[in-house]
Amino acid sequence: MEFRKIPEQLESLINISELEAALENPLWYLSSSKPWGPIIDQYYLNPSDEGSKTAEWEAKKLEYTWLLAKMLEDQKVALGAWEPYYNDDERVLPQKIAVIHHTSTWEDTPISYIDALGLVRLYVPLFRDGVWGRNQPISSGHFYQGRQLFVGYHWLVYSDGTSIQVLDDNCMGFQAGDLSTNNQSISFACVGDLQDSTPTAYAIEEINRILQQKYVQVTTIFGHRDVLHQGKHVNTICPGNRWEEWKDSLIIP
Repeated sequence: MEFRKIPEQLESLINISELEAALENPLWYLSSSKPWGPIIDQYYLNPSDEGSKTAEWEAKKLEYTWLLAKMLEDQKVALGAWEPYYNDDERVLPQKIAVIHHTSTWEDTPISYIDALGLVRLYVPLFRDGVWGRNQPISSGHFYQGRQLFVGYHWLVYSDGTSIQVLDDNCMGFQAGDLSTNNQSISFACVGDLQDSTPTAYAIEEINRILQQKYVQVTTIFGHRDVLHQGKHVNTICPGNRWEEWKDSLIIP
């Protein structure tokens, strides 16, 4: 897979120099920290209704995400010290569940872009809520190619059958929306937007190959939408509206 590249120059809909400088503040993510705090609220955590999003809103969100992806890749975002690590890896149990997702992005989305989305969607809310203590710089304790990673999935699977393991098996991915599922599951994300489509045969074949070779202990395969939290299904359509059509093509080892 040839991955989409981070744009060398953004279209300047946003104040790049101000945003880059702000990422040097270890608490850049708090709601009260400008400019990133309000940006995260408006574009990622509390976005407007789908029908009211303008083309300019979408373009700005794209630029914010690309900028954050680039800064993470260049290790220019102020993050927490590598110790202590703020995660739940010590709670990982034998992984008997495989959870299937889609990234709701382009088919050639690079890891850095998915990483940026994971940082603002998964880790910012946890650190704002003080799960590991208030006013702490964000840290995941998960690493990929020498830098901290905020992707919630263990595996990324691309439409041409390329697969990349970004989280080690002994890491808990923040992906299912339920702790009791997270701590006993291995997670696969089909890279692309499957809202109204299905994965390619190559992607399905690759997930099956990985399951058969590495995870013979798995006894259940869930789509993200199948996961229960406090007795109710989590609020998502992931991995898409057509999940029921293709879920049986995934083979339990």
